[in-house]
Amino acid sequence: MNRPVLPRRSDLPPLAPAGARRKADPGIRTERSGIADFLPAALLLLLGLGGLGVAWVTTGQPSSQYLVMAPPGSTLARTVHLVRAADGGLAAKALFSNLVIADSTRADFPAAARKAGAWLAVPVPARAGCAPPSSPENTL
Repeated sequence: MNRPVLPRRSDLPPLAPAGARRKADPGIRTERSGIADFLPAALLLLLGLGGLGVAWVTTGQPSSQYLVMAPPGSTLARTVHLVRAADGGLAAKALFSNLVIADSTRADFPAAARKAGAWLAVPVPARAGCAPPSSPENTL
């Protein structure tokens, strides 16, 4: 049976005196870079929020409202003009001028909005409190 050869005591480096500082391994980083330490957490946060946004848009009761995204740099007036050209109306505006919630009863509104120049037009569920009651017990 082959046993591993253990180093002899004379082959080991000498012990450092008590209280002496050891040299750091150059392969191990000991300094922290500050903001870079938070990048993985920030990336996970953005991915999670993006996933929640996608889940919100793709689920829920259908409504006559659509999320419309005009090309970047579009003004609010240009975005509203694009929605009007697709036979829709403005239901709500977003933080960015190229994003709006449009309201239209046309079944082909997303295609008409894309034809008018929108980059994205997807149906969104009704906002909380704006949908009809789901059962007679919820009415007053």
